[in-house]
Amino acid sequence: SCGACARVFDADRILTWTRDGAPASPGGAYARELARVRRSRR
Repeated sequence: SCGACARVFDADRILTWTRDGAPASPGGAYARELARVRRSRR
């Protein structure tokens, strides 16, 4: 986990990113990693 995106961008908006014109669909592993990053930033 680089954590760079979570630091630079609004973490809540990461889930709304699009890729190749279609909504990006992060998997469960990504959701768990995002939660871990959020906890570490407190």
